[in-house]
Amino acid sequence: MLGSARWCLLLCLRQALAWQPWCTQTWQNCSSVRKCCDLSAACYEMDGTWATCMKTPCETGIHGKDPDPIRNRTNWTCRELLPEYGDQCRPGFVEDLTNGVKGCVRPTEPPLMTFYMYRATDWKKVPLSEGINAANAPGLMYYLHNEVAGHCPRKFGITRVIRYKVTTRATKELYADAQKNFGLFLQFDAAQCTNPRCKLMIDKYGYIPGCTENPHSIANYGPLGKWYSLPGQCPFSRFWEKNQTCREEEPGGFCKYPPTGERDCTFSIDWQGEITMDELTGIWNYDWWCKQPEHNEYDKLTDKGTWTNFWDGIHDPGKDAWRLARFKNIFAGKYPQWPSDLGEPVCDGTWFEGDKPPKIQAG
Repeated sequence: MLGSARWCLLLCLRQALAWQPWCTQTWQNCSSVRKCCDLSAACYEMDGTWATCMKTPCETGIHGKDPDPIRNRTNWTCRELLPEYGDQCRPGFVEDLTNGVKGCVRPTEPPLMTFYMYRATDWKKVPLSEGINAANAPGLMYYLHNEVAGHCPRKFGITRVIRYKVTTRATKELYADAQKNFGLFLQFDAAQCTNPRCKLMIDKYGYIPGCTENPHSIANYGPLGKWYSLPGQCPFSRFWEKNQTCREEEPGGFCKYPPTGERDCTFSIDWQGEITMDELTGIWNYDWWCKQPEHNEYDKLTDKGTWTNFWDGIHDPGKDAWRLARFKNIFAGKYPQWPSDLGEPVCDGTWFEGDKPPKIQAG
């Protein structure tokens, strides 16, 4: 009798848990359950009666293309609603308690945003005042997986990953345009901007950080991988072509903390630890290891390695999640004095009319 009652209790509890809406699906009403199932989405408020989980940054005002006739005529507040417990506003937003509901809104002036960026590099010293590209953790892991692993030696001689605490502030010109914190992502090769829109972007907004996102279709290192650009001194010249004259005329956006948002003071960078590729993959003395017969760190054709399985399954969500967790845990273990996470800003890069999203390239 007792066994039957216990079985019934467990069954009822299981059914209750199965039907409990712990999260809200994309484009569904998240007014009650404000945690989105897709970690790359956020719960944005239309008004006091309705909100939905959206992947793209919400634009305030009338959503004229919304197929719903009511939402089509309603001014969206675009407050980002947060779960009742635990969460804080992400960088670039401030807390708002309209109608007693905890939410986040963009401030009226360009905010300071502090978050982590990661950069894969060799053992050479990285000049932070030069133009560089960096990424968030998922974006960096995808880059290592897709571009670096499987070469002997590794592509670009990459041996380590550096973590930076980056603080940014948009220029008044950029923020006034549409309350944007990022501009167009600009590709830097040898510290030279190779994007044809680079000069137009800098002339219009100053030396602003840029951002773009990698879709889940290219790897499952979710939430969305982000790539950042930080325009430095002499952005139109390569390392060896830069001189004192161009450094004075084209100062870039790097400056001491806190960045002021002036056209030449949009970001500051602080070193916050680094890990080696050997620590990440568990392959010690890689230069020797990769030269051994039949050793291959990763093969794109077979989607696996030989004598190592660290990179096996680039589109396997479980394996990608495990690799990403290992990446973060190594940093957390080596540098317990610093937070393991500072939050993720919204990647709201400004586009010029007619532009297409940039394609991430190696380098």
